[in-house]
Amino acid sequence: MADTPPGDGAVPDTLTLENRATVALHALTNCIDEEDGRPYMTADLTGAPSLAHSSWDYGSSVGRLVSSIALAREMTGSDAGREVERDLRERLLDMFADDGLNYREASEHTEPRANMHDQRSVLLGLVTWYMQAGDDDVAAAADDLCAALRRIAVKEGHPHLAKQDFWYFPAVEYTADGWPSPDTIYLGLATDPAHTSARMIGPLVRYHEVTGNDDALELARNFARHTVEYSGAFNDDGSFNDGVEFRTGHFHSRMVSVAAIARYALADDNAKTLNWAATVYDWALRQGTEFGWFPSALREDYVHKHETCALVDMIELGILLGHNGYPEHWGRVERFVRNHLAASQLRDTNWIADGEIADRLRGAFPGWAAPNDFVCDVGDDPDIMTCCVAAGTRGLFLAWRHAVTIADERADVNLLLNRATPALDVYSYLPSEGRIVVHAHRDLSPLRVRVPDWVDPERVEVEGAATVGWDGPFLRLGGVAEGDRLAVEFPVRETVTTETAADRTFEATWRGDTILDIDPSGETHPLYAARDDDGTVSHRDDSLQRRWPTVEW
Repeated sequence: MADTPPGDGAVPDTLTLENRATVALHALTNCIDEEDGRPYMTADLTGAPSLAHSSWDYGSSVGRLVSSIALAREMTGSDAGREVERDLRERLLDMFADDGLNYREASEHTEPRANMHDQRSVLLGLVTWYMQAGDDDVAAAADDLCAALRRIAVKEGHPHLAKQDFWYFPAVEYTADGWPSPDTIYLGLATDPAHTSARMIGPLVRYHEVTGNDDALELARNFARHTVEYSGAFNDDGSFNDGVEFRTGHFHSRMVSVAAIARYALADDNAKTLNWAATVYDWALRQGTEFGWFPSALREDYVHKHETCALVDMIELGILLGHNGYPEHWGRVERFVRNHLAASQLRDTNWIADGEIADRLRGAFPGWAAPNDFVCDVGDDPDIMTCCVAAGTRGLFLAWRHAVTIADERADVNLLLNRATPALDVYSYLPSEGRIVVHAHRDLSPLRVRVPDWVDPERVEVEGAATVGWDGPFLRLGGVAEGDRLAVEFPVRETVTTETAADRTFEATWRGDTILDIDPSGETHPLYAARDDDGTVSHRDDSLQRRWPTVEW
């Protein structure tokens, strides 16, 4: 067996999500235009680097930033960028109109409009903010928004049923005069619910859970029923039906909706709908890679690009399924977090010609990454989008929050990452060593530690606790008392796999669940070269934040 487990504050120099959240918070609070306080939506990092605005600067970017800044603070306890956060929160509330909806400003070519993508982001920001601060003004804005969404939804029912049992929005944008094209459904040009209503279900469910708002639950229920049972947006095998889309096979829109519907299914105790979400997830997994790269969309001109938003949708849905009858997905979540999420975070900025832009965006996540490079070499799309910076931070939070879970006296170590909690600390030596150390701060009965699916159970060794048995991929340990230190050890697999992504073939060199190298390597900013916190172990002295979040996602 290995040496004595480290003491408090001695953390293995392996992937630690709090550290990643600290640098992500830097990017989140520095992507703002100082002249007018608007977030920049996009950034180009090659050639002559630049920052740019767009119509997505309003509810979409502001709502996501408000949410993700709060999540980064939950992980780190940092006060960095508080003034920026206050300004963004004020801006979020100022964009509401008297009708309860959140509007984009008018432009030379358009009137003010309430975009349905924006409403989901705004809800995300309001719900996260409310969970963290309990502010009555925030709840009032969220209540008004839920009431407005209920008012403008089109309400339909099955021809043979008397009730209106499914709701939807007939277009992506609403104006003060109503829907721009309210007859699109009746003309047979069905709007994809993933671009309008279904994407809102997640924050609606969460808002109902924390406040009891009935409008939020009714919206979620009827949006979910429309998507799953009536819209035809998904085929029976879980694949995307591109016949009802205007952005063919847009991965993020589809999978954020499926993750949201899974959250509703759990709140509704609806096994059938949860199984539906699992079927879509299984199909979606086959469209990407084992390390977490997924195409931005399935149409030909977007299969080469990857949005961090889509990866985080896959992480969130994998976590929801992992907790609820599909424990095999925990291993996938860990591979996604260790690889494309962690590897694509922008920490080395020396390759960016403009030093000011490079510093502002340190900690960001890519908008259009290639499988092996931060910059996609197909097309001329921006390298960074603010929505993806916020989403990447959300992905860090979800993995951090759910790495360890406690239910009564039972503790589960779901993800084999460094994590400190009031109940126990986890020290992970992966991928350098197959060694997980747990320090208990209370009696645990039982303690379950997930063992990777590539490990032979006969080769697992335990020091400091009695092995009770196995629950699927979880090793069940008994007799763990306050103050106990124990270690779970196993050999680490080394392998090379062939991965197909973006119409190309790559060779990935793995140690355990971590990719150490990809061949061919990227040309502009390779993602898997010289990974500095995923290799050789050396202890560092920075302490982990021993905390549970006040925000729950």
